[in-house]
Amino acid sequence: MEWLEDLTAAAEKIGCMDMLKAAQERIRNLENRRQTGVFITGEANSGKTTILNGIVGMQLREPGLLSEEEKPLRVVFEKQEDDEAFECRLAANRFWNNEDAILYEVKNTDIFQEDGRPGRLLDAADVVFYVVSAMTPFSGEDRRVVKALSFLPVKVVLNKIDLLDEDSQKKAEEYVTAMCAESGVGAPIIIRKAQWESIAKQFREQLPLWEEREASRRGYEEIIRRETAFDLLREAERQLADVCLLHKRKKEEQLEMSIEAQEKEALWGKLRSRMLEQGADLSM
Repeated sequence: MEWLEDLTAAAEKIGCMDMLKAAQERIRNLENRRQTGVFITGEANSGKTTILNGIVGMQLREPGLLSEEEKPLRVVFEKQEDDEAFECRLAANRFWNNEDAILYEVKNTDIFQEDGRPGRLLDAADVVFYVVSAMTPFSGEDRRVVKALSFLPVKVVLNKIDLLDEDSQKKAEEYVTAMCAESGVGAPIIIRKAQWESIAKQFREQLPLWEEREASRRGYEEIIRRETAFDLLREAERQLADVCLLHKRKKEEQLEMSIEAQEKEALWGKLRSRMLEQGADLSM
């Protein structure tokens, strides 16, 4: 717990204990979370909703483009408290009921902060199924997001391949497989029309083992610690910059006062000399 002592001292010094307490709460939630968080994400129109409906075996959402205002979808297999941050659904599926898993369908924009760092929504993620469309496979946005999610187990899902002719299917598979290797993730999961009946089992078999999940969470905890230390450092630098600016302004004000005093003294000297000259003239 040496990291905590160091950060506590720093946080107290700059008045940011709330920031440190929030990080501690996130880590406690990671350590205490029982369920495996399964995220399904990808670019717009990649088929995320269709994949989710196939996994669960029922239509939870109408396939189509998600609006900017639409909340992430959270699917549970046993009743839990609703969370206002999500559209929450309860589902039943014989392949998933005993997995202690929670499914999330999220947009790429939901999982990153404005500065590009992972958002707190990802605190609930243990594996990410990243869906790419065979119509536009592994775009620049796909590569960026997969790279940014490299601290988590990422499984690329090649979807909509049944919409291509046989030759195009082969080229899409080869390209996406090569891009997965280049991005440091395993071979893609290829969704074919004939596999829809077994998709729930197929995805369930891709879930991380308990040991893998715990190792991933420990790695994510370290990321939270590093980010917290970085944020504290940035806040300390901001406060130091404010102090330096204030000191600079005071020095400038003092200098202005000094110059003004010198100007007044010089003016008084001229006036005194003039008065003395006039007095001398009067005495003649």
